[in-house]
Amino acid sequence: MSVSTQDNRSEVSGEERRVKGLNLVRRQFWALFIKRFHNARRSKKGVCAQVVLPVAFVCISMLFAFIVPPLTQPQPLALVPWNYEPNNVFYSNDAPANSFSVEMEDNLINYPGIGSRCMDGDPVPDKPCHRETSSMWKKSNQSKDTSQECNCESGYQMCPSGAEGPEPPHRVTETTDTLYNLTSRNISDYLVKTMEEFILKRFGGFSFLEIADFSNLTRNVSNEIIANISETDFKTLFPEADPDLIPSVDTVKEIYDVLEELTERYNAKVWWNNNGWHALPTYINVMSNMLYRAKLNTSQRSSHGITVYNHPLNYTQLQLNEKALLRSSIEVLVATFVVFAMAFIPSSFIVFLIGERTSKAKHLQLVSGINPTIYWVANFCWDLINYAVPACLVICVFLIFQQDSYVGPKNFPCLVLLLMLYGWAITPLMYPATFVFSVPSTAYVALACTNVVIGIVTMSATFILEFLSDDEVSSIRKYCTKFTHTRTITINNK
Repeated sequence: MSVSTQDNRSEVSGEERRVKGLNLVRRQFWALFIKRFHNARRSKKGVCAQVVLPVAFVCISMLFAFIVPPLTQPQPLALVPWNYEPNNVFYSNDAPANSFSVEMEDNLINYPGIGSRCMDGDPVPDKPCHRETSSMWKKSNQSKDTSQECNCESGYQMCPSGAEGPEPPHRVTETTDTLYNLTSRNISDYLVKTMEEFILKRFGGFSFLEIADFSNLTRNVSNEIIANISETDFKTLFPEADPDLIPSVDTVKEIYDVLEELTERYNAKVWWNNNGWHALPTYINVMSNMLYRAKLNTSQRSSHGITVYNHPLNYTQLQLNEKALLRSSIEVLVATFVVFAMAFIPSSFIVFLIGERTSKAKHLQLVSGINPTIYWVANFCWDLINYAVPACLVICVFLIFQQDSYVGPKNFPCLVLLLMLYGWAITPLMYPATFVFSVPSTAYVALACTNVVIGIVTMSATFILEFLSDDEVSSIRKYCTKFTHTRTITINNK
């Protein structure tokens, strides 16, 4: 009687210790999670396939996207001498006795100097004034003319050393230019003989207030014309002409007086090197600043000046199409790398599952009481968590490169949702392959290649369909774009 009672008590005790219901499901689920965790912790190849390779491919793709300039309209360009550096400028004061010429020279060699760089407030973008770099005038010790002739016997000008004569006085200005004083020298001869020394280093210069040779000729010819008009009887010569249309001698003289007032007796000449595309308008503007400031008081010169900007024409539709096509090609390249990156992750999940099936570990778990539904749900949840780690790292790569087309306020949520839902969609599609393959490595390579091919084919198809304008093709393109993961990335970039 006592033995029977003891057996009953042991059966009741064993019944109470038996795990059932939700508690059993929770324990089995947790046990499968622990098993997958330890397997992932020990698998270095799995870490490489699931984390290192995807992040590396996305980094490479973003490097391509980073080096491509954005598609923007050309920006205005300030036409200043400092677009060409180092910059050497020369000048010649051809009328030193003229007070206005002296003012122009003073404005050029002293503050604010050449152009508008050293005006109040530093108006030239990215070109601040450097008053600390200016230097005193440097003069040669040679007093006599030592210039020599050059020869062209070899088919190219050959000049002996020092053929240009003594080095002219020069100094470094506040605008970082090296300014040469060629007053009383033959400018053309000096420029030709120093061409090789200053190639791509000298783009312009000035000579001002030399007497205009053509002004006296114009005056003499005009006087002769007026004398001939005075001696001509237009009424006799044109008897049928309307008298109101025949100019009188007084009218002709008045016109001449006006033209004489407008005649410039002196020249301000700009020299420029056509190897600099913007040299001509640049140095004309510098001369305009010299003429303008020469009429101002010294205290006003630093606050008055002219800066010229070149505003390019906007791109034509053809140019925009060409640039858009180039950028689309880069976007396709980026999407291709993303395909490679994301193809390795879900393909690596089945390596463990095939290993369990071929080693009969899965069979052992099922006969030991593991529910098949719990087995697959637990593995699916682990794979989603495992997928989230490289996906987050990939998102961090996009954030590091700060491309607005991916991480902009409107695009970033779409990018995150796209990457996360891709893992949710592609992982269950890998599981049927566990019943087909027996070698985990073969399955990994085959499924990775399949994911890559499917991604590239669908992306290429939608990319090609974009260049077809047929209405039926357009509807197909819209339908395909909605269900193409990698192509959605390129469209999101646009």
